[in-house]
Amino acid sequence: MDEKEEGVNSFKMPLTLASLILLLGCFAYWDELKTADEKQKKITANRVFPDLEPETLLSVNLENQKSGSIKLERGNKGEWKIVNPISARVNEEFVSTFMKTVSTLKFDRRIEGVKNYEPFGLNDSRQNLILEGEGGFSARIEVGNMTPVGQGVYLKLEGDAAVYIVNQSLSLSLSKKLIEFRKRTFDIPRWSELAQLRLHGSELDLIFTQDNGEWALLNDSGVSLDTQSIRTIFNVFSKTEIRKFVDSPSASLKKALDPKRNGTSYLGEFAWQSHQGVSSSISFYENNEQIYASIEGSDGLLIVGENIKEEFGKTRWDFEDKRIVTYDSNDVQSLTIDSVTYVKSSDGQWAEEGKLEDVKEFPRLFLVDLEYSRATDILPELKGLKNILHKVQVKLGENINLTLELWEHPSDPGVIVIKKMHDQRFYVSERSLLENVSAKISKTEFDKSRG
Repeated sequence: MDEKEEGVNSFKMPLTLASLILLLGCFAYWDELKTADEKQKKITANRVFPDLEPETLLSVNLENQKSGSIKLERGNKGEWKIVNPISARVNEEFVSTFMKTVSTLKFDRRIEGVKNYEPFGLNDSRQNLILEGEGGFSARIEVGNMTPVGQGVYLKLEGDAAVYIVNQSLSLSLSKKLIEFRKRTFDIPRWSELAQLRLHGSELDLIFTQDNGEWALLNDSGVSLDTQSIRTIFNVFSKTEIRKFVDSPSASLKKALDPKRNGTSYLGEFAWQSHQGVSSSISFYENNEQIYASIEGSDGLLIVGENIKEEFGKTRWDFEDKRIVTYDSNDVQSLTIDSVTYVKSSDGQWAEEGKLEDVKEFPRLFLVDLEYSRATDILPELKGLKNILHKVQVKLGENINLTLELWEHPSDPGVIVIKKMHDQRFYVSERSLLENVSAKISKTEFDKSRG
């Protein structure tokens, strides 16, 4: 073989190998497409509408001889809304499940050559479903009788002479009442969107404002608030279940709900404003053991549960921050109780300074008790303090970060009084906070410690 032939053969070998690799790649791709196609065929097998998906539906109209018509339409952003018999928000979870049931409906059997539809209940169907979807899709489903055996129901498609047997869940879905399609909670912004909340009642009027996650009382910013308490009451109103919608209340009902009339009491108002400036309010009334809610700008009324009443019985104290300290007990490096200092080792063990071999458990327990203790009252002034119980110093860094004095209450032996350095208020706490305090302070030592 001359050099020329050898060169040609050397070129043919990598070319053949490349062709083989390309062929194998094409086969693998074809096999993958075939597998995906087979999977899709299995998914859509026996579907009444093989090419229909929940997200392609645009409108759904339920016609029921007993309960009337309910029509839903999908907006430009994909959100569903009720447009008939009223305009209303939808229960998104319920509607999503309903749309999936409708679009992925499968038949168990298809009966051809039907001449008489009366035995199937399809001459004058009691339930109809009209669908419209993307790409010009439209369909009308007529639902007839239940099957004599099994859990099926007969249906017929407009323009199709066949009768289908499908699961009776379709008929059950079409039997749902309007209230089940409606959103049954108040349309209140998300917690993160709130700029202001107002809770108004016969004996309270609290306006909470929020800035960068910090909540304060309007016109009284000096009061430290418990954010969780504010969020709790927000959750109560945002998750309150609407038990009944009175979309067109009678004139007599509106008149009866006048708080000036006997039998009706005004409970209060819950109002809000978002960072975008959107605001609204809900007023609550009680009449004949029913709690009615009226949304600002709406003529309709809503009936809710009685649990909402207790929210209007709250006071400012319910929202104040009742923590005595705000540290994390895990960050404390040392603790001094009545001139005796306890230090924490690298492995988290506590011992008296200079006696590290004698491990003590009570310093850790006391710090945890203090961290989670809540004041039963916070007083701007308290006279008559005479007997000091303990002086406590908590060190988190290089400097002493917190100094507390624990006193006997001047008139209530069941509680103690806590005074913090640089804080003019007096914190009243349960006496159980003393359970893990070991050392005592004498009057002489106390006087010395104060200089």
